[in-house]
Amino acid sequence: MRKFETEIIREYDAEGRLSAAGLRWVEARYGVLAVGGAIFWLAVYVAAVLAITAICMGGAVGLVKPTASAGLTALAAVMMLRRWGLRERAAIFHFDHIAVPFGQPRARKSRRLEVAIGEAANVEVWRSGYEFWLLVYTRSADAYVLGRGLNEFQARKVVTLLSHARDDLRGSLTRHQSNQPSARRIIE
Repeated sequence: MRKFETEIIREYDAEGRLSAAGLRWVEARYGVLAVGGAIFWLAVYVAAVLAITAICMGGAVGLVKPTASAGLTALAAVMMLRRWGLRERAAIFHFDHIAVPFGQPRARKSRRLEVAIGEAANVEVWRSGYEFWLLVYTRSADAYVLGRGLNEFQARKVVTLLSHARDDLRGSLTRHQSNQPSARRIIE
């Protein structure tokens, strides 16, 4: 079993103020479709390796062809089993939007969610069958899916850390605004 790892993201502007806060994590994909897809692509790879080996080593004799094919196939199997079921995710709160650099579930492109930090009301966990989803709710009751495929403890860790990131950025905005001179100070 792999250790669930997260990376806290904090970005600062030139004046040293917090300008963005978020989190990076890795989701596991171990469902039927992910395993079936891995098996399919492994079979395609094995067929390709056997074809290339037969073409390149046409004159080779003995155990060279089967050994080379088995070695390349084993290497591919290890690589696919290590990486096939994993998907990197991140959510980074900015003052005027939420950046999702590795995409959302079912949308793998980098996205910019037009949700200002003041509009991000809640970061929550939602259960669907055996997996847990991560959602950001806005003050207008819209929901944005940030991730899925985590177990309960992983999802709660991500939600807690994302909530801290949102709160840190809000606090930074509040501190920055309180350092600005008020009309009362200027008049006096």
